[in-house]
Amino acid sequence: MLGHRNAASPAMVTHQNNVNDAELHLWHLTSGRLQTLPLPYRCNALTLSSTGQLTIGGPDGLHGIRLDLDRLWD
Repeated sequence: MLGHRNAASPAMVTHQNNVNDAELHLWHLTSGRLQTLPLPYRCNALTLSSTGQLTIGGPDGLHGIRLDLDRLWD
């Protein structure tokens, strides 16, 4: 579980290590809103940068995805 915070979109991303749960859960920390997104890769580790760069680490290597955090909460 890793957090992101800037003036526009404080957010936290999590994933449960469950074979049947292929989802990312993103919380907007100040409003409490939740977005669930599909997890495109097998995951052992996550990082979320302040610019919305999501890095997924797993048995298949590292994968980077750019999230538009402001648009996500519109």
